Amino acid sequence: MINFVQTMWDYNYWAHHKLWNCIQTISNDDFVRNVPYSIGSIHIQVVHVMWAENVWYERLHGGIRPTFTAKDYPTRSGIREKWDQIENNWRIYINNLTTQELDRKIDVTPLNGSSYTLSVVEMLLHAVNHGTNHRAQMLQIIHGYGGETFEQDLSFYYRERQASN
Repeated sequence: MINFVQTMWDYNYWAHHKLWNCIQTISNDDFVRNVPYSIGSIHIQVVHVMWAENVWYERLHGGIRPTFTAKDYPTRSGIREKWDQIENNWRIYINNLTTQELDRKIDVTPLNGSSYTLSVVEMLLHAVNHGTNHRAQMLQIIHGYGGETFEQDLSFYYRERQASN
């Protein structure tokens, strides 16, 4: 299970980096343009995914829920710098997983206040799935703006990884 979770997180950041390259192919006007679907602009969605990954990391470590929004990260370079920090924290954590850690239970209290409990493995897989959902939304929007996109299916990650070994 540890190898599976590590692979899923490597896939997550492989896909995030590819998405980031696609984001660089659209104008700043398109980056911040409001979209009447999901949670808004590419800018808002990128910061949301970054924020959510930070929330899950803090939950796992007993930290305080981050409160930043897209307004706190108005530039792509600022977003990239923060997201690189979050990714680095995740990679250290993921690379040191144990079976006992995966089985650990965490009480989660979302903003709506309805608490529930998840195992660490459930939290980790949810976070990857959440990223996949928002990447799919953003890729469609980027495509509509005429920007470059990529195939984010897991099989493309496996093929690329295999080709580089």
